[in-house]
Order: sequence, then C-alpha cells, then structure tokens
Amino acid sequence: MDNVNKNPFINWRIIIIFVLLLTGISFVFSVFQTAKYQSHVKVIVIPKLEKNFDPYTSSKSAEYIAGILNEVIYSSAFLKDVLNSGFYMSDLKFSDNPITRSFEWEKMIEAFSANQKGILEINVYHPGKYQAEQIASAISYVLVNKGNTYHGSDSVEVRVIDPPITSKDPVTPNILLNLVVGAILGFMAGIGFVYLFPDYDFTFKKGKKEEIENIIKPEIVVKPEVKKEDPPKPKEEIRKIEVPMVLPVLEKKPEVKQVAMSPVSSKVAPPPANLPSIKQHMNVKDD
Repeated sequence: MDNVNKNPFINWRIIIIFVLLLTGISFVFSVFQTAKYQSHVKVIVIPKLEKNFDPYTSSKSAEYIAGILNEVIYSSAFLKDVLNSGFYMSDLKFSDNPITRSFEWEKMIEAFSANQKGILEINVYHPGKYQAEQIASAISYVLVNKGNTYHGSDSVEVRVIDPPITSKDPVTPNILLNLVVGAILGFMAGIGFVYLFPDYDFTFKKGKKEEIENIIKPEIVVKPEVKKEDPPKPKEEIRKIEVPMVLPVLEKKPEVKQVAMSPVSSKVAPPPANLPSIKQHMNVKDD
C-alpha cells in the first residue's frame, strides 16, 4: 500500500483509462462477430423396466450413458448421421478438411449433462434461424433412433422432453455482456497496473506537454502579405561622351621685322600726272 502513488486522482485516472480501453476493444470485437440464432433441445436417458430392476443401478447407468452421448455428439460419425437424417441442411456448409470440419461442428453446437440425472441438453448456433432449428431436430432424431449404436446398451432408451426451441433474435454476440466483461477486466487491469507501477504518472509536465503538442499539431507558418508594387522603371542610361582633350597649339606669330622708317616730311607729294580723274573712272559724262 505504501508503494502506491499517493495522488488518488492519478490512480483513478489510470484505472479509467484501462476500463475505457478494454470496453472499446470488447465493443469492436462484438460488432465484427456474426450474429447467430440459438435452438435448444433437451433429451433424457431413462432405464427400461425389467424383472430384476434396481433403481439405483439403473439411474447410474442412465447418467453414464448420458455422459457418453454428450461426448459422442461432437464426433464426425454423429455429424454424418445428422447430415443423412433427412432434415433441411442446405444452408449447412462445412470444409472438406476433416479436422477443420470437426472444429466447425464443435463450434456450432454445445452439449452438457444437467445435474447428473441422465438429462442431456443441446444448444445449436447458426446464422439462419430455420437452419438452427433443423439441426437441433436432426440431433434429437439421431439420439432417439440411433443412440444405442453409440452406447451399446439395450437397457436404456432416449426420449425427447423438450422439442427444439429457437430464439426470436440472435443471441450471439451479446454486446451488453461483452461490454460488462470488458469493463470488469479493464478495472482489474488498471488496479494491477497501479500496484505494479506505482511511480508511473500520466500527467504531462510543462516541457513534455509542449513537446507532445508540437508533435501532434502541425506547424503552421503564416506568411506576411506582400503588397504588389509597380515594377521599377528602368533607369535611363546616361551615356558618357568622352571628349578628347585637345590642347590648343599656339601658333607662332611671324616675327615682324622692324624696318627703319625714314623721317616723314611735312610736304605732301603730288599725284602722278597720268592718274585718271574721278569722273573718268566713274564713266560719268558731262551734260
């Protein structure tokens, strides 16, 4: 008791998890099972009255024979007699493999002796309601008419005390019963887990919780909205014109020779004698 986790909330949390888990598994298992009807028939083995009749010995003999028939019903020879009994068996299909056929037959029927009083009860399970009833009728017919071939005694006889009674609704799978069994098993498994692993903690610490959330939740990246802008205008190319740098060449001025000038006289020289007059030069006539 000292090793159990001291937090009762954690203990009950673990137990509830196991209960829900096994209950869910039981539900899924029940849903996927094939629904079957049940047909129930009851026979009794009674001793025959003879001169040297001993009630105690006869009752013990009847119980013994009922036990033998209880085992014989599952045999392949008994199945063969049931199939050849003349009852409706069209919906009854078995495998060609003898071992598989025996397994299918054992799964279809259930026989038990009640209270060791020579009473034998047989339950037949089949998806078809009418077929289940026909199989139960065939079993009782073979027990009554061919029972002595299996127990080898003429001092007893088999009689039908309850004819085949078939259920109105499918009896398997019993979903409610399976859920209850799953919940009980889950409760027991949860208690056992708490005692075997007292330090186990289902609570999430801060760091672990963030790690698990990061694993479970997908990473969402929000991209900022980008406003569409006009494409930039191409820059005008500025052409550089390289102008060659030409330095002007300074021409050399011709040297002017200074000529010695004679002194100017104050007298003006007369024009030449043969110089035409202005009128002659202008071709102007006198009036």
